[in-house]
Amino acid sequence: MRLEQWDKTVTPCLDMIEAGSSMALRHVNRLPLRPPFETFAQDELQKLKTALEAALAKVKAAEEIYFSKPLEQTDVQF
Repeated sequence: MRLEQWDKTVTPCLDMIEAGSSMALRHVNRLPLRPPFETFAQDELQKLKTALEAALAKVKAAEEIYFSKPLEQTDVQF
């Protein structure tokens, strides 16, 4: 996937996932206690964890491919 396509399609989703994760963390921190039974929220946290682990694996694979690419040769000095 080209970087422009990544920025257009993947980055907004990752931003929303980060925002949702931050919101979940804030609300979990506000809980004074947890119920003695499994809740829908707990199940959803597990689903989110699974989805994020899969997404992270894809990001790691993309990063590995990215860093395996040869560097562009340029005369520009930084």
